[in-house]
Amino acid sequence: MDSSQLKADIKKAYDAIAPKYFTWTENTHSVRLSYVAKLLHHLDGEEGKATATSTSTVTGTSTAPAPAPAPSPEANSTPTIQDQVNVGPAPDTLLPPSQISHEPPSASILELGCGAGIPVTKLLAARPNTTITANDISSSQIALAKTHLPSSVRLITGDMMELELEAESLDAVLAMYSIFHLPRDEQRIMLARIHGWLKAGRWVLMNFAAAEFERASDEKWLGAKEGVVHWSGWGVEGTRKMLEEVGFEILLEEVRADEEIEEDGSVKKVEFYWVMARK
Repeated sequence: MDSSQLKADIKKAYDAIAPKYFTWTENTHSVRLSYVAKLLHHLDGEEGKATATSTSTVTGTSTAPAPAPAPSPEANSTPTIQDQVNVGPAPDTLLPPSQISHEPPSASILELGCGAGIPVTKLLAARPNTTITANDISSSQIALAKTHLPSSVRLITGDMMELELEAESLDAVLAMYSIFHLPRDEQRIMLARIHGWLKAGRWVLMNFAAAEFERASDEKWLGAKEGVVHWSGWGVEGTRKMLEEVGFEILLEEVRADEEIEEDGSVKKVEFYWVMARK
């Protein structure tokens, strides 16, 4: 399928389901925030206080010291941020600005696939000394984001592949549940561009499809009556290789399953490959 048609399909679908997608993702908020806490812990220069700087739970093992066990997917209680932060003490990066115990260093952050801006973009926008650029292909998602975010956030509607940013201008790039919508060949190109946009030694936080497949499509995802949602993935090994070939140093990688609620009310477990890496 032509890439432009694929993206037109995705835009139309996300425009149609924007309000529903906003509420449907609420069960992943704690997971997203747990990984953002890890990123900000490093971005703020706290990694020197941590007892470990890299974690791998892709194959069920991790570098010492071992993190606290992840909550069971079948557990009824919602996991806390502390349950899921494996590096160092619970950082104060998730506190309201008035309660942050130190002034974070200045940072320029890009979020790819910001959706309605909740919870991640809003959290980042509340941090002092932080400049946020947020992108989404869906104009309806961006319209929702405008209602949730301060005007200081630069919102860009459109294909992430069309973004043009200054080389070595960013301190962090976040891409959660977004890059896997690109065709597989464009994922490699996108990662190379992100690497170029980052300052030396700075950070990315992303997740990818854990499975390897050329393309999967659903024209009725979340009850969409317009458009088609497409996904693709290189799998864990292929994605890791791609990141390393681009020039990233992987400091954390985990395969984690989300419990996705289907239209009929059933629950489907879908695995994602989470990565935090440094240029």
